[in-house]
Amino acid sequence: MLTKIEKELLEECMDDLYADYSDYKKSLKPGQEMNATYKTFISITKKLGLTQPK
Repeated sequence: MLTKIEKELLEECMDDLYADYSDYKKSLKPGQEMNATYKTFISITKKLGLTQPK
């Protein structure tokens, strides 16, 4: 797994994705499924133990 420093660096590099995800999630209508790009992003953050986007 990643060290704490590696996780922090990766999260910093992914800051734009976190912001884009937040905007995207707000734009979803109730019951609307997320697109594959964002599903993959969520999966990657879970598998690497990164902060989960909100």
